[in-house]
Amino acid sequence: MPPAQALAAEREDADARTRIVDAAERLFAEHGYHAVSLRTIMGLAQVNVSAVHYYFGSKKNLLQAVLDRRAAPINRARKERLFRCIDRNGRVASVEEILEAYIGPALEVCSDPGGQLFVRVSALASVDPSPDVQDIMQSIYDETARLFVHALRRACPRLKEADLYWRLNCVYGAMQYLRANNGRVARVLNRKPRPLDSRTVQEALRHVVPYLAAGFSLPSRAP
Repeated sequence: MPPAQALAAEREDADARTRIVDAAERLFAEHGYHAVSLRTIMGLAQVNVSAVHYYFGSKKNLLQAVLDRRAAPINRARKERLFRCIDRNGRVASVEEILEAYIGPALEVCSDPGGQLFVRVSALASVDPSPDVQDIMQSIYDETARLFVHALRRACPRLKEADLYWRLNCVYGAMQYLRANNGRVARVLNRKPRPLDSRTVQEALRHVVPYLAAGFSLPSRAP
């Protein structure tokens, strides 16, 4: 095949793959993973039904591609920031810095184009009982989550395991609720809901990170 034709074919392949991922992300966000057929995804992407098997092999692999597209940059940012929290001499940063290194990238994606669709897909997948979906969700974030916990243990060496467990639940709960941005808090405060753009993400971090960090500064509770 002449070089020009080969390049055109590569571009066509990349374009088709992107359209499939875009379509799957939108439909998974609107209806959930199990409620959407591959045929519906291919119809929205305007490609042949067999294309999903050619590019991805299975519906599970397509979900993986949808999540990887935005989770991979989140994980890269988390790793870079968390590694800066522990220097070569073993000195560890403050709990606030560690929390911001981990939570920041998860919120920043909300202000990216299409970020809210990804957040919706992630939220639905996180509560999906299907082993296939849970395997994907756990594997995507496990490495950076373990690095996060390692840094927290270094910063809070006297914190008992049970306290760390429950306080981490609070961190994850706050992070997921902020990402959902469902307007509930604005409603009960009689305020206008605000989008999670770059400005409000930074505002959220300024308020939420110190609040969560204060929880880790409390002594362990007696049994």
